[in-house]
Amino acid sequence: FTRKGYTIGDEEKPACFEEMKKLAYELGHIFPIVRIDFYEVDGKVYFGELTFFSGRDARRMLMTSAPANTPTNPKM
Repeated sequence: FTRKGYTIGDEEKPACFEEMKKLAYELGHIFPIVRIDFYEVDGKVYFGELTFFSGRDARRMLMTSAPANTPTNPKM
């Protein structure tokens, strides 16, 4: 994937990347699917959130659970 000179993978890994990987495994290995967000600030790892479904699944749930008269954004 590229976008106007930007290629995914060009960014540098955080200084605490190995610690983040270890923590991600410890937090996430019991779930069938989970995204775990971490932040690095001043060399320290901070936990962000756990997300248990993908963006695609979220859209599918929104589209199937919204009442019939709810406006939807097809570009969401």
